[in-house]
Amino acid sequence: MVIDADFLRKHIDFTLIHPYVSVKEIRVFCQRAIENRVRTIYVPPVFVKLAIDLVLEHGIVVGTTVGFPYGNQHILPRKIMDMHSAWCSGARWVDVCLNVSLIRNPNPLYLLEEVKDIVQCARVRKIGLKIIIESPFLRDVELATVTQFVELEKVDFLKTATGVGNRVSEAEVLIIKQHLKNTKLKVAGGITTFDDAKRFFELGADVIGSSRGFAILEEAQRDSVSEREVSLLAHPVIWLTGQTGSGKTTLAKALHAKIGGMVLDGDEVRRSIGRDLGLGIGDRIENNRRIASFARFQAQYGLVIVAVISPLERIRREVDLLVHPQWVYVERDVPITDDSPFEPPSEYLIKVNSDEQTTDEQVACVMRELKNNRVIK
Repeated sequence: MVIDADFLRKHIDFTLIHPYVSVKEIRVFCQRAIENRVRTIYVPPVFVKLAIDLVLEHGIVVGTTVGFPYGNQHILPRKIMDMHSAWCSGARWVDVCLNVSLIRNPNPLYLLEEVKDIVQCARVRKIGLKIIIESPFLRDVELATVTQFVELEKVDFLKTATGVGNRVSEAEVLIIKQHLKNTKLKVAGGITTFDDAKRFFELGADVIGSSRGFAILEEAQRDSVSEREVSLLAHPVIWLTGQTGSGKTTLAKALHAKIGGMVLDGDEVRRSIGRDLGLGIGDRIENNRRIASFARFQAQYGLVIVAVISPLERIRREVDLLVHPQWVYVERDVPITDDSPFEPPSEYLIKVNSDEQTTDEQVACVMRELKNNRVIK
């Protein structure tokens, strides 16, 4: 099993469940899910319909929670009502918290009754079910008993914990795995790093749940392009970023006249390998990925000069992961509009200003810094 970014996109449930989440945060979260091409997201019940409207056409599945956290509702019918409401809203998955107090009750019949009723509700509505047991709060014998009940009822997934006031351990997962045969395992509760995710997948998790899913994904992407791989580039890639009209193409052509190599201009590339893409953030990210991949290939044969807007920090991070270019920020006082968003880069090797420097002065500045940093001779 190769645990890389592509694997994580399909095997992490990306969650935004905290109790004070706003509509704006849900919209941003869904946009990140689209940009990162993930499979499943979880949002609070009240935002299920909104999330579906935002991500459905991109093939992303929306799930939600019931009895979150700890499952201590006064009566079981309330959970059934909430499951029905989630189903009516269009949720494809529902993670239901068992009543932790019932799990710890010496009479297991009450617990088994709750499991059976929850499973019946999910099956009638044909909605995917993950039962949460809050494993960090349980003794070993309680953990074994509740796992056996979940397995007996052939639940889709057993989920370890909500992560609210608790953190799952390897020991808990090992006990759970001893008693699971048909039911799959979702490990959640305090999983915050790529190393955490890898460790639990290696212990047998089928899915990971985390509110830090995107950070874990970014960490995996950085890990996949190591410094060793970047050093294999035979020739440098010089990447000019800046707003529309800042003078990137003019500078790229002037640099090419001095040092040769290949020029990849954003407008020209869009008419070839990017002709199927629009101007939305997701398409802009994909356009930059394609250009970076092509630049990486061409750098085997010679120096590459790229002139592309690369308007946002997260887009530039994607480029860094693929090709680790030498960044040149071409600055100019150009109004920023909704149609042409731009976040000034926080990190770059060289900065030039088209309002204050002529093209020749910019070329001289870039050449000097490239030589000082041993990018070119």
